[in-house]
Amino acid sequence: MAAGTRRLRILHVSNMWPEPGIPHFGVFVESQVNSLRRRGITCEVVHARRDYLALRRRTHEALRGGAFDLVHAHFGYTAAVVADVCARSRTPLLVSYCGGDINGEEGRVARRTRSWVGSVASRLAGFAAAAIIVKNTAMLERLPRMLRKRTEIIPNGVDLDCFVRA
Repeated sequence: MAAGTRRLRILHVSNMWPEPGIPHFGVFVESQVNSLRRRGITCEVVHARRDYLALRRRTHEALRGGAFDLVHAHFGYTAAVVADVCARSRTPLLVSYCGGDINGEEGRVARRTRSWVGSVASRLAGFAAAAIIVKNTAMLERLPRMLRKRTEIIPNGVDLDCFVRA
């Protein structure tokens, strides 16, 4: 790195992250963070499963305490609760939608209703985003048209060192 050059700093915010008891939960987010770190990018992670108020507070504290170039919100619900915090700190927001956040979920009436409210909030958060990532074309088509211009399709990959054809 050249003298005087500052490393890119990204704050990853997620409701999905491996924890004791659920070591598989959010492994794709952890994998992305580790991949960026291997490339020399400084990454910090704020996560809280289902506790969106804590996630919002921790994001606010992290942004107040450090100069980040970008906030990467993994999941639309996450983006919805931190979008205004990013705007007030003038930190660009990247939203990665994961599926259920904009597609909704099946189930009983209460679950479908909660999912519908969450998917609307998730889509609205996209208007605060500098850029958006979706996993496939079907997800792209569920976004409002005006958001599609700043959206990229980047599917999650498979670690071929872990998974091989039998």
